[in-house]
Amino acid sequence: MKKLDQDFVYWFVGFLEGDGSLFLNKDSLNLDITQHSQDAQVLYLIKTNLGFGKIVFPKDRPNIAMFVVYNPKNLTPLINLIESKFCTQRFIQKPPVKPTLENSWLSGFIDAEGCFRIKIEQDGNIKLIFELSQKEELVLKNIKELFPNLKGNLRHDLTRDIWILSFSQKESRKQLIKYLARFPLKSHKNVVLQKWLKAHRIMETKQEDWKIKIEKLSQDLNNWRNI
Repeated sequence: MKKLDQDFVYWFVGFLEGDGSLFLNKDSLNLDITQHSQDAQVLYLIKTNLGFGKIVFPKDRPNIAMFVVYNPKNLTPLINLIESKFCTQRFIQKPPVKPTLENSWLSGFIDAEGCFRIKIEQDGNIKLIFELSQKEELVLKNIKELFPNLKGNLRHDLTRDIWILSFSQKESRKQLIKYLARFPLKSHKNVVLQKWLKAHRIMETKQEDWKIKIEKLSQDLNNWRNI
């Protein structure tokens, strides 16, 4: 396996833990990552950086694209490289490492599991919300610790049996923006993020008709989120 850029490696691990699968098939370990076909570009990015794997478009699953690796000659050294970087317990039995803002793992995890929303409340109040959802509570607790003053922002959605970390606080939002400027998103969510960032800048300056501008951005953002 070729030498990989460390920013890509950490981003890939976060993305894999969010949207990927490692499973046994006839005693052989397989890897796959599934995306909407409109975001297949991120799978081609992974294939190009790794230098192996295939992109497939299953005939029985419309609008789905998959990156798959079946060859143990490729997969074994990859797992050996990344297993010490897992921040969830999806693929390991030992305790995971804690996320940090000093590498791109969280950027990959946000590409997989993150959501950027603009909430306009009935009283006209506007909130710019960042949200992460995951089955595993521990990883969200660890991510929560990276941001200041997040009290009561982690909840259990009993209907879907998932944990949700969300925040809209100004200081935490600014810290997230600073992090993502250093470790950019690589999927279509980067387009969503840019609209969210524009709303953030408008909210900061509060120039004429700023609420109308944010309402328009909210409509555009939601259209992108629905792909």
